[in-house]
Amino acid sequence: MRGKLVILPTDSVYTIAGAALDPNAATAIWAVRQLPKSHPLTLLCPDISCVAKYALLPDATFRLIRRLTPGPYTFILEASRAVPKKLQMKRKQVGVRVVDHPVVSGLLALLDGPLICASASEDGEVLFDPDELARTYHEAEVFIDAGVGGRLPTTVLDCTELPPEVLRQGLGPMD
Repeated sequence: MRGKLVILPTDSVYTIAGAALDPNAATAIWAVRQLPKSHPLTLLCPDISCVAKYALLPDATFRLIRRLTPGPYTFILEASRAVPKKLQMKRKQVGVRVVDHPVVSGLLALLDGPLICASASEDGEVLFDPDELARTYHEAEVFIDAGVGGRLPTTVLDCTELPPEVLRQGLGPMD
């Protein structure tokens, strides 16, 4: 997967992704999505042990993530030293997900590390039609067509302080 971008379905929306440890993947995603280099990208992890490698997890946060994953949630956490500086937000934070989708799970099982990603959208609108995705992101080397995708992005939780703050209400319910 090194050096390649892939469009793939998730449990929320389609995403454009690359190998997180590939030094050129973030730049390629920002270019294809026409985003500034300050735009945060999300790590897609296969499980919570991977999350713990790339983020600091206090006990309460660990329990919350264990309860909500896999699922349509993005967690903003304090980044560990394992996160490349290019992928850290301004305050040494990182967004992480554990996705509940067989395609992502299967791909992550084949890789040595997590993926980095950004939602497949254009002008703030989620792209869900496979034909439109293929036209819009023709630069991607791989496109995994799983039919019409979801239209609601993940729920984003800022877990850098307790209690966590909902930054965006999305597909993941907040009971």
